[in-house]
Amino acid sequence: PGEAEVTPAPERTASDASDVPECVDIYRDYLQHERKLSPHTQRAYLFTARRFEDYRRESDSGDVLNSHSVRNFLAGTHTGAPSRRTLARSIAGLKAYFRFLHERLGVETGHLLEIEGPKTPRSLPRVLSEKEVARLLDSMPAQTWLEKRDIALVEFLYASGARVSEAAGLEKHHLDLENGVARVLGKGGVERLVMLGRHAIDALREYLAWRQAHAGPGVTRVFLNHLGRGLGTRGMFAIIERHALTCDITDVSPHTFRHSFATH
Repeated sequence: PGEAEVTPAPERTASDASDVPECVDIYRDYLQHERKLSPHTQRAYLFTARRFEDYRRESDSGDVLNSHSVRNFLAGTHTGAPSRRTLARSIAGLKAYFRFLHERLGVETGHLLEIEGPKTPRSLPRVLSEKEVARLLDSMPAQTWLEKRDIALVEFLYASGARVSEAAGLEKHHLDLENGVARVLGKGGVERLVMLGRHAIDALREYLAWRQAHAGPGVTRVFLNHLGRGLGTRGMFAIIERHALTCDITDVSPHTFRHSFATH
């Protein structure tokens, strides 16, 4: 008797992507643990992936994954004429998702990884003058522990050039005020040391003297919210914007101090 013929398993094709159970959930873990992208980028990429999978399930083309389905998706999800920046952001999100399908789930994506988005002009970042920084700090009250926190936050961002996510993740043991340095955790989980000037050291010391009485149990973050928990990036944006508006300085965010630090 002859040997039974073995039929090789077929290679997965682009149309098999939706058969992968919970592939978007797997994608979320991939972005967080393997790509180690920032939370903001993770949310943007996941949003695009979910919208694309919803479109594929609901469209007449079914599970077909090719350049036509991508064009139809982009046309259907952007009402009117999308800006070049918006279109480029969507295409970047799709390419990241297709790369994941190909590299991690073995899905054949053809030429979809070669899609090019429109070129977007790079605008110059907003930079505060030294007089504007001084005016902002002079206008900030320093009576309560939250007001002292706000001053310490602005001084830290301006002196160190740290990203807002690095400031939000700063722990007490990351500070070495005696030597004027702080250890921050940057993109991709890379640690780096940043220098602190005299004004930042003084502001942090004054804030930290008040902080302990208001910190929640086991909370080690340097910057706290009014509940004694770690202050997030949204809260930091709101603080900076609120104080800037009180002294008629517009278009300011935590990132502005990073660019100002690099310029000054």
